[in-house]
Amino acid sequence: AKIMSKWAVILFALIFKCAHVESTACNSGWMQYGNKKYCLSSDDHTFTGCQEEVCGEVGGTLVTIEDASENAFLKNSLLGHHFAFIGLFEAGADESGDWSWVDGHTSDYTNWEQGEPNNWCLDEDCAVVGPDSSFKGWIDASCNIMMRCLCQDLSTPSYEY
Repeated sequence: AKIMSKWAVILFALIFKCAHVESTACNSGWMQYGNKKYCLSSDDHTFTGCQEEVCGEVGGTLVTIEDASENAFLKNSLLGHHFAFIGLFEAGADESGDWSWVDGHTSDYTNWEQGEPNNWCLDEDCAVVGPDSSFKGWIDASCNIMMRCLCQDLSTPSYEY
């Protein structure tokens, strides 16, 4: 009976802990702009880790930037001194120049830094945004380096009238 009660306590503790696991992906909080909410991860991850484990964990994706005002908001309000992956990647064969957004969104807006994308370190297939003190525009980088994740949540609140 004593062993059973110990196992019951351990099982209860595990269930309680699992039920109260909170995402640390966006523990700095969400910021609203237009019809989207955004957050910056507190830890560094690869591009795939950002998309699947961080942004996906909170029901979102890496950010899709649609215009200059949204880009400015993200740089001025969320980045601070960090670099972060955005949801833009080179989808085609090597050096195809076929850049796509992770959510399938199509947009004519880009904000590449002068001379970018340049594939400088070879296999730079993911887009990164950084603080204005470093780069005004986006740069291409390896998808395997570790950096922050700029996530978006596209869900809109529902109101009861």
